[in-house]
Amino acid sequence: MQSHYFARLTFAVLSTGLMCSACSESSPSESTIKKELSRKYTPNEACKIFSLSGVEKINGFHQTDGSYVVSVKFKVFYSPTNKMVRGFAWSAENEKNLKHLQKDSENKIRDIRFNGTGDIESQVDAVVSNYRTKESEYEKEYKSRVSSAIEEACPGIGRLEDHLFLFGIYSKDRPLGEEAISEMSGNIHMIHSDNGWVLTN
Repeated sequence: MQSHYFARLTFAVLSTGLMCSACSESSPSESTIKKELSRKYTPNEACKIFSLSGVEKINGFHQTDGSYVVSVKFKVFYSPTNKMVRGFAWSAENEKNLKHLQKDSENKIRDIRFNGTGDIESQVDAVVSNYRTKESEYEKEYKSRVSSAIEEACPGIGRLEDHLFLFGIYSKDRPLGEEAISEMSGNIHMIHSDNGWVLTN
């Protein structure tokens, strides 16, 4: 009789534990939401230039298919490394010089065609060749100074501008070497998997 009671008691305790475990997983926590948002919005854990903070779960709604829609708000911080800042400063100055050279080359070509003598086309080709050489040198140096700095700070990021645009940070008027904060809000869709709650996209 005593052992039968103990068996029933053990079953009751186990059942209660399972029920509580299910209750804890009935909706995603703020820590889970932050982890999933970080996974979605930062290319990888090694990325040093993007971080999320202030993740707040405003509301949540269970869906008939077992998924969950969460209303959230959070902040995204963009903090370029010193190497990136130096690279962008170099790029801004040299891109300006390249544009001046392009304009100067166009004026030279126009002057050659209207006022030149001798082999006009060879003179035009020389101007174009000089510009393309400078352009190629700039692109090579850009990869060395800027692209490498971005890849070092955030491996596998691809185009930095695409991520800044996603966060509403990108602007032609905003230097890429400046820190920025974006406040974001909206609904995210989550499903419960073997690994817990995860974003669907």
